[in-house]
Amino acid sequence: MAKGYWIAQVDVTDPERYKLYVAANAGPFRKYGARFVIRGGQFENPEGSSRSRNVVLEFPSYQAALDCWKSPEYQEALKLRQVASSSDLVIIEGLVASVEIARLLFVAHKIPPAERDRVRQDLLNYCERDTWAMVKLLERLRELATRG
Repeated sequence: MAKGYWIAQVDVTDPERYKLYVAANAGPFRKYGARFVIRGGQFENPEGSSRSRNVVLEFPSYQAALDCWKSPEYQEALKLRQVASSSDLVIIEGLVASVEIARLLFVAHKIPPAERDRVRQDLLNYCERDTWAMVKLLERLRELATRG
């Protein structure tokens, strides 16, 4: 299944108040299965605009990412963030293709047939809507799909 991601760019304007937001978001993030993939760190911004801090959270599904954002618990935390920072946020569906293809290539025999078919279909859908760079992965998935 495709995961959900929050991709945020943040400028913290009041570090002490921002700490209150960090404490308040822990509950909803835990409840909806969020995991920090990127939290700050060095970056370069060769195009467009940016903010001082970049954050990527991974959720078990796109729906979980949306549900977390809309939850009363997160909306309360959000109020704390809004007075302590400025930000841009995108909630996006994504698939970690490299992980899923590795599962199909190396441990497919351990994956239940229905899940294996779902993973193959998710990867096919992902490849069909991504750039031409995914062509080789798509060809391999189609080959696996026809072998069953």
